[in-house]
Amino acid sequence: VGRAAEVKRAVELSGDETLHLVYGVGGVGKSELVFRIVEELRKDPRWIEARALLVDARPGMTAEHLVASLGAVAGARGSRNKLASSGSSTLEDDLALAARALERAPALGFIDNLHHLDPIAAGNVLGYLSRRVRGSRLFAASQVELVLPADSPPPIIYRLGPLDRSDTAALVEQLASRLDQPPPDPGGVYDRTG
Repeated sequence: VGRAAEVKRAVELSGDETLHLVYGVGGVGKSELVFRIVEELRKDPRWIEARALLVDARPGMTAEHLVASLGAVAGARGSRNKLASSGSSTLEDDLALAARALERAPALGFIDNLHHLDPIAAGNVLGYLSRRVRGSRLFAASQVELVLPADSPPPIIYRLGPLDRSDTAALVEQLASRLDQPPPDPGGVYDRTG
C-alpha cells in the first residue's frame, strides 16, 4: 500500500545506478519498499534472471561479518582457500570477493537494518561496493543516514516519511482484513502515526 512514486523512481533509476539507500524511522516501510522494488525489477528482462539476495544486519554485527554474509549469499569463491592458506582474511579481501561474485552473476541485493553497524564502517563497505559493482543492484535500508567515502559514486536516496492519510486508510483496511478483525478508525491511526 502506498509508495508507488518511490517504486517507480527506483525502477527508472536502476538502469544505471548501483547503490540505492533507503532511510526512515523504524516501521515506516523501508524493507517493504525494497521488496516491492525488487519484485518490480524482476519483471524487467534485464533483471528477470537476477538472484534476489538478503543480508539482515543484526545488533553487534561488524562490517567483517556483514561482508562475509554478503559474500556467502552472493556465492563468493576463494575466502575458504585464503583462510586455509594464510590463516586470515582481511575486510578488503572479503569485499573484493563479494564484489566479484556480484559482478559474476546479476543480483538484486538488499542489506537491511544497516543502522546496526558502525555508520562509518557501513559507509565504507557501501562505498567500496558502489565503486566496483556495475552488474548488480544494491539496496540498503537504515534508520540513520550513512556517509560514503568522497570517491564513491552518488547513490540514489529515498527518505521515507509516514504514509499519507489515504494510504494509511488502505493499509488499515488491508491489515484488518488479513487479521479477520474489524478495522480501527483509519483517521485515528493516521493521527497517531502520521
